[in-house]
Amino acid sequence: MIRFCILLMCLCVCLAGCQTKPEEKIYQILEDTVSKEKGFQNQQSPLAKLESEETAIFEQIIDLGTKDFKKVVKLSDKALLNIKERKERMDKEQASMLLSQKEFLKMKSVMTELKDQKLKDEASLLYDLMGKRYATHEMLYKAYMTGLDADQKLYELLKQKDVSLNNLEAQINATNDSFSSVMKANKKFNNETKIYNEKKLEFYKHAGIEKNNS
Repeated sequence: MIRFCILLMCLCVCLAGCQTKPEEKIYQILEDTVSKEKGFQNQQSPLAKLESEETAIFEQIIDLGTKDFKKVVKLSDKALLNIKERKERMDKEQASMLLSQKEFLKMKSVMTELKDQKLKDEASLLYDLMGKRYATHEMLYKAYMTGLDADQKLYELLKQKDVSLNNLEAQINATNDSFSSVMKANKKFNNETKIYNEKKLEFYKHAGIEKNNS
C-alpha cells in the first residue's frame, strides 16, 4: 500500500510537471490559426491572375467600341465567366478566414492562465488586433463581392446592342467606386496583418518561444 501511494504521488508530480504552459497553448493556437488561413493564401495568386485577365478583356472591348458587336458580346461572356470564378474563389477565401477566426477565438480562455502580466497584456493586444483584422477582411470580402456585382452589370449592359452611353458611363463609375472601396479595405487589411505579425513575434520572444520559419 505504501509503495502504491508513493507511485501515485510520483505520477501526480510527473503529470503536473508535464502540463502544457499557457504560453505554449497560445503558441499552438496561433500557429493553427495560420494553418487555417492556407485556403486564403492559396486564392491570392489565382485571383490576381483573373483580375489581370479581366482588365485585358475590358481594354479589348473599349478598343473595339461599336466596330464589332458580336466580338464585344463574346468578350463580355468571357468576362462574366471570369467574374463567376472570382466569386467562387472569394467565397473560398472567406470560408478559410472564418475557420481561422474560429480557431483563434480559443485563445481568449487561455489568456487568463498567463501568470506574467506583461505576457497577458501582449496576448490581449494580439487578440484585439486579430479581431480588427477579421472585421476588416469581412469588410473587404463584402466590398469585393459588391464590386463583382457591379462588374457583372457592366458586362451585361455591354451585351445590349441598344444600350445608351449614359447608362454605360454610370455603370463604369459604379464599378470604379466599388473597387476603390476594395483597394482601401485591402490596404487596411494588409497593414493590420503586418502589425499583428510583428506583435505576435514580440509575444513569442518574450514568452521564450522559438518559432520555425516555415
